[in-house]
Amino acid sequence: MTGERIEKVKINDEFAKSHFLTTQWRETKRQRHYKMPVTEQGLRERIESAIPQVYHIIVTDLSYGCGQSFDIVVVSDFFQGKSKLMRSRAVNKAVKEELQEIHAFSCKCYTEEEWSKIVV
Repeated sequence: MTGERIEKVKINDEFAKSHFLTTQWRETKRQRHYKMPVTEQGLRERIESAIPQVYHIIVTDLSYGCGQSFDIVVVSDFFQGKSKLMRSRAVNKAVKEELQEIHAFSCKCYTEEEWSKIVV
């Protein structure tokens, strides 16, 4: 009788553990479901507020509105004298929170002078 009771307790403990893990997964899934997707307008506003002297900005959602893949072009004299790495870091810092939700992100940063040579 004692051995049978111990076996039942073990089974119940395993059930409780699996039930807890399943419940936790469902809550996480539900929380993800209610998050607002990242939008072109939201990214544009964050970049414009963080980087001074923005001359031109193009934000393109490559995921057809899903908010998972973006291509960004930022033109600002703020980038004058900065390396490509420092320019990208400035933009990444501006959209730090959004980057946690985005799957793919491409950013090109130019000064007004560089931009005028590209766009003829």
